Amino acid sequence: MRVLLHAAASPDVRLAIADVAAKHRISRNHLMKIVNQLASIGLLTTVRGRGGGFSLARDPASITLGEVVRQVEPTLQPADCGNCVLHRGCGLTPILGDAMDAFLSVLDNKSLADAMAESAVDFVRLEPELSFAKFEQDGSTEVETGTSGSDNRSE
Repeated sequence: MRVLLHAAASPDVRLAIADVAAKHRISRNHLMKIVNQLASIGLLTTVRGRGGGFSLARDPASITLGEVVRQVEPTLQPADCGNCVLHRGCGLTPILGDAMDAFLSVLDNKSLADAMAESAVDFVRLEPELSFAKFEQDGSTEVETGTSGSDNRSE
């Protein structure tokens, strides 16, 4: 989601993977996979090579958060009821189904533009985390701040 927010905040700019990865403290390889996935479902456009990068493919007002979640997480469910021995007679399954429907309904009624309007983050001026940029360059497992390189760095 934050990659889409970043792209929405820079509508006239082709964003570079390395720059966005550093600013969000995620690995370039991970971001490349995310960008490719978002491009394959038509949310981002990409250009390869020198001067390449990515940008939002559509108007942010036309992209609902529900669409993004459904496309990126097609098997999203609150619990793995299908593999549970109680699933045939459990009263929790329909309740969790209703909760998921309500969750997605809220997201269906909000667009990327709505999220941008609510955001207090200035994505254009977001500064890269220097210690993570060093981590990316040398491939070490420890960043300068002493935190593990395996920290949860979600997109």
